[in-house]
Amino acid sequence: MHVRVVIALKVLLVVLLAILVACQVFLVPSLAAVTAAKEPQVAFLQVPGVIVADIFLLCVQIALLCLWRLLSLVAEETIFSPRSYLLVDTILALVLIATGIVITATIGLLAFGVGSGSVLLVCLLGVVLGVSSALLVIVLRGLVRKAAALEHDLSEVV
Repeated sequence: MHVRVVIALKVLLVVLLAILVACQVFLVPSLAAVTAAKEPQVAFLQVPGVIVADIFLLCVQIALLCLWRLLSLVAEETIFSPRSYLLVDTILALVLIATGIVITATIGLLAFGVGSGSVLLVCLLGVVLGVSSALLVIVLRGLVRKAAALEHDLSEVV
């Protein structure tokens, strides 16, 4: 992969990480406070909601850091090393954890009778995106393993 593409992707990852940290520090707590003030019947969910949202965002941030490391392996032309398998497995685990968080939050909202239809629709969309992402990472992991095996076989032939 071209070095400029890797650098551009890393710059975008830094921007995305900065946005996620800003959301985690400023947006989520203020949105939870506004919601608790407007809807006193759900004010008891303010702190748990902030904690759950922060854990979700932390999963995304760690996955992006793993992606950063994978990009570094691409730039070093060592993407087919065992280190990449661990990074891809970590990303898969984080996607599954984040999806589990969305499922748990959806069940919690339904149990407390909180949230409009649009909120539940967004939660459902999050579950579908999470499961789809996990399946995509599983397919990509299989492709990386197959490519690594082919590269190993070619290196023995040469």
